[in-house]
Amino acid sequence: MSDMDLYQILGVTPQADTETIKRVFRMRAHELHPDHNREHAAASAQFRQLYEAYTILSDPDRRRQYDALRADSRKPLSVNRLREIFSFKKIDDGISNIWDTIFGPIPQTYSAGRTMRLKPRRGVDCEQELSIPLRTTLLGGQEELTTNWDGACPNCKGRGSQTPLEGRECPDCRGTGLERDPHAGIALDEPCETCQGRGVCFVNPCMMCKGSGRIRSTRKVMVTIPRGVRDGESIRVLHEGADGINGGPPGDLLVHVHVDPDPSFERDGELIRSIVLLTLQQAIHGCTISVDTLRGMEKLHIPAGVQPGAEIMLEGKGMPLDNGDWGDHAVQVQVKLPHDLDEQQRKAFDHFWRTIRSDQ
Repeated sequence: MSDMDLYQILGVTPQADTETIKRVFRMRAHELHPDHNREHAAASAQFRQLYEAYTILSDPDRRRQYDALRADSRKPLSVNRLREIFSFKKIDDGISNIWDTIFGPIPQTYSAGRTMRLKPRRGVDCEQELSIPLRTTLLGGQEELTTNWDGACPNCKGRGSQTPLEGRECPDCRGTGLERDPHAGIALDEPCETCQGRGVCFVNPCMMCKGSGRIRSTRKVMVTIPRGVRDGESIRVLHEGADGINGGPPGDLLVHVHVDPDPSFERDGELIRSIVLLTLQQAIHGCTISVDTLRGMEKLHIPAGVQPGAEIMLEGKGMPLDNGDWGDHAVQVQVKLPHDLDEQQRKAFDHFWRTIRSDQ
């Protein structure tokens, strides 16, 4: 650093907040990194100067101290004086170490014919739909799911290269393995489409996968369904997503659950509802019948004189609760009335009707 103003070096105003300083520094650091400016000899010195300015202005205490010194025009702020005041030691670890400290390590890039050490990248998470019957949600269970997405190429073992790893820096991502913002030049958190996230393009790409290292493959995955799962919920299956890149770990599988409508039952939270159809005689006299539940057949007592639309509860025969208990099963009563009565049956019914009280 010379006697220039640190705010000018960084490219911000003295009123800039900390987030603005960090954002501008990241953008300019990408622009000035020597690996991206090999034709400009001054890039290395400019990068070091930018880093020194950022180290002071990004620290609130150092920034306040610098602002006070900057306001005192009688004391010029030379590079040596700033280093003395702020105990700012000379940078001699190399640009790559500075870069790694701030942004984390970036993939190394190489020219053709040199052995490469490619940075492992985690595989992407995959999503798939799974439809299950309502009965499965009661106790949970195992469901087999057929997946179909990119896996490691069997021909090159996922390397992407036909020969031992040789290649050149990817011209699109400049070796980062990430897509770049075309306007700001900043690496985005998405794998580069050209090099498939490797940061390099191979001299002799694999003929089977055409250098991508990945082939569309089909796998069978067993998905554990938790009891009580609801329609629309998602289940994460670890390490069953797409294979990683350069030996990285696989991603996860997100299974979006859809519960198929059941012809006999309806779920209402932890309550299960169903309908039972009684004859007129059963409704009048009462009875004990067998009804279907999610757990099988159960005995249900129908009281005499039950009214159409009434609900009778089977306690503990519904869906599981979070506390370990069980919800109920509500059985709604419907009455099937006789039809196509002959003349004698109608007279008998009229006689019966006259014998009962009018309020019934």
